[in-house]
Amino acid sequence: MQYRLRTLLIVLALAPPALAYFGSYVVLSRRGYALTDSVGGKGFWFVLPETKRDEKKNEGYIRLFWPLIEAELLIGTGRTPVSGICCGPELPP
Repeated sequence: MQYRLRTLLIVLALAPPALAYFGSYVVLSRRGYALTDSVGGKGFWFVLPETKRDEKKNEGYIRLFWPLIEAELLIGTGRTPVSGICCGPELPP
């Protein structure tokens, strides 16, 4: 098979960001799974929301990784992410 140089350059340009996106999702979600398993929960947090800033960061990760979360749920291997307070009634700023 012969590919045009332009096609190869496009693939080489898009491969690193795609690998970083998938890789960061795998690392963050599996770390969240481990934390959830240790406390016996069902969902998972990308970032444990101990402050309001962490809660916003977790919600941002949920929005960023939503296509991968949905794909993983569709094939039956994933868990749903949890947003909101986990460590008490109110979070410090």
